[in-house]
Amino acid sequence: MKRVFLIATIALAPHVHADDFVHLLDGRVLQGKITRVTTLSVSLKMRLPGVAGTSNREINMETVNFIDFEPLPGEEAAL
Repeated sequence: MKRVFLIATIALAPHVHADDFVHLLDGRVLQGKITRVTTLSVSLKMRLPGVAGTSNREINMETVNFIDFEPLPGEEAAL
């Protein structure tokens, strides 16, 4: 049993990563990986729940309150 868990953990490890968070003015928070930011919009690649796919969303900057970016490599250790 431990061996199966270890194999599953190793297999899934590359898929575990920090995400960016887009906080909207209506209170919702979208989680994913930001792929592009312009003065007009932000593009967010989101993992779909329960499936192995992703969805790309284009969000109008007029609806964005603020953005939390994932830490840069080594940034957490420096704090």
